[in-house]
Amino acid sequence: IGYVHKDQGEFEKALHYFSLSLKMLEEIGFKQGIATSLNNNGYIYDQLGQTKEAIDFYNRSLKMQQELGNKSGVALSLINIGNLLFDEGQLNKALKFGLQSLVISQEIGSPDRIKASSRLLCNVYEKQGNGMKSLEMYKLYVTMKDSLSNAETQKATAQQQAKYIYEKQKTIDDAANEKQKALDGAEKDKLIAIEKEKKEPQQIV
Repeated sequence: IGYVHKDQGEFEKALHYFSLSLKMLEEIGFKQGIATSLNNNGYIYDQLGQTKEAIDFYNRSLKMQQELGNKSGVALSLINIGNLLFDEGQLNKALKFGLQSLVISQEIGSPDRIKASSRLLCNVYEKQGNGMKSLEMYKLYVTMKDSLSNAETQKATAQQQAKYIYEKQKTIDDAANEKQKALDGAEKDKLIAIEKEKKEPQQIV
């Protein structure tokens, strides 16, 4: 429910449900869920312009992801913190978090995380007046973006092929079932006719 409200731009409502989720996750002690929920709450506070709260939740999420050894989660938290620092004009700190995220993202081979990290770094380097580095990160960003786009295209194509094969096989199976029903019906009628003949009295010629 929180995600739905977030996608609709209803951040206050999203925060309400994300907060409820976090409370329940903390009650049952599900650490990975807590780490994700902390990040979600941080994102909403970020969107609401409440920077202090956002950075607090992002840092708490980062710490827990590190404790869990979830490198993908760590990379995401670093990206979120870096973007927030960039928006605040703290370019050197944003650069530090962006570089850390990029290293981890490349280590785990995550195109999505590399894309986000390189985009952040591209923006930071541009603001710092480092055109060559900014261009380098932009090229990496585009490469990852194209990679993800191709992956989605391949996934969609595979799904369409699977759907076609399924529907084709279903048509064949349905036809076979109908044919079998017809045969079963004919056989049943034949047996009924035979039984009827047995019961009829024989004429004496």
